[in-house]
Amino acid sequence: MKKLLIFATVMVTSIICGQIPVSYSEGKKTAVIPVENFDVNISKYKTAGEILGLVGNRIYALPLNKDYNETGYGYMEIYYLTKEKYKGLNKIYKPGEYRPVNIKGDYSNLLAGKYFKVDNIKFGGDKEISPEKWDEKNKYQSVVSLYGVEIYITDENNNEKFKLESRALNHFVAEKYFENMKSKYLGKTFIKDFYKYNYNPKKSYKDVYESKYSDPKEIDKEDLIKVVAVEYTFSPRLSYPDLELKFDNYPAQNLDRFSLTPFDEYQNYYLGYQAYKQKRIEEEKLEKIAKEEQYEKERIEQEKIWEKQRSEKHARLIKKYGKSIAKEIMDGYVRIGWTKEMCMESWGEPKRINKTTSKYSISEQWVYDSGSYLYFENGKLVTIQN
Repeated sequence: MKKLLIFATVMVTSIICGQIPVSYSEGKKTAVIPVENFDVNISKYKTAGEILGLVGNRIYALPLNKDYNETGYGYMEIYYLTKEKYKGLNKIYKPGEYRPVNIKGDYSNLLAGKYFKVDNIKFGGDKEISPEKWDEKNKYQSVVSLYGVEIYITDENNNEKFKLESRALNHFVAEKYFENMKSKYLGKTFIKDFYKYNYNPKKSYKDVYESKYSDPKEIDKEDLIKVVAVEYTFSPRLSYPDLELKFDNYPAQNLDRFSLTPFDEYQNYYLGYQAYKQKRIEEEKLEKIAKEEQYEKERIEQEKIWEKQRSEKHARLIKKYGKSIAKEIMDGYVRIGWTKEMCMESWGEPKRINKTTSKYSISEQWVYDSGSYLYFENGKLVTIQN
């Protein structure tokens, strides 16, 4: 009984302090993505793996916008683990309970400008679910909401504990996020109008093979801008600052909406495209040669067929009309006095036949596409008109 009481006491204390990690045995485990790999702020994470990557790492509470006008009490979905009795607006909080942190006083005093260690993360809010189920729930959402995600953190200096929910995450950044952004953008050159140069990074070389890209050496200097600062700036409409890029000769850009093309990326794409283009030119040459060879092969085969047909026809005509007439037919001649059948063998089917029947004879006019005419009287050729 004594051992059971000790175990229960330890469990309650651990739960209050938020130190017991959640474990799951169902289904495939979610892969944890290291937080230093991220190039986006916490509020833009899209998978449970990204969020779980925060556990054991540090996050930074951004300063509060002094000019932000918050109506009402201004709760931020940040909760403080009370150590003593606390009277809120509608509730009295006992020690060990999480109470809301408000913008007007608590945030600046307890959090702003400090680093916190991420102890634990839960998914689903009051109805806790596994990371796998949380991912499945958001699988078909065009915009992933972090609603239901709870992040438990500890102030490294005084061991104060907090719980963060979705709305609060805009006020925090992973420790290495800001340094990553400075490393990625500071001092880099960008092209402010990349469509002017037919550049579309979303398309493959194959999709844009017919496009004409400008050599990076030919890009106008006025279209090149350089990042001179990466810093947080405040907007009157937000309680937290936005990370912005500032340029030497271009308006500042909010990093979340930044879409300009790095000049070195364009250079690399251009070099890759040129290599692909040269490869395609060589491939097209080989394809052309292969087609010509195939055409020549088919032509020779067809000529063999035609030659065989001519030989068979010649032999048949010799047997029927003799060598002399057979030769004239094969050479494409017609002679006065020939029958319609003989003329047909030489010139082939006419385009049209005009037939005239009189008391004494039957006349036919054969019309050919070449503009030639053959006239027959009672089945014999009497006139040739070219």
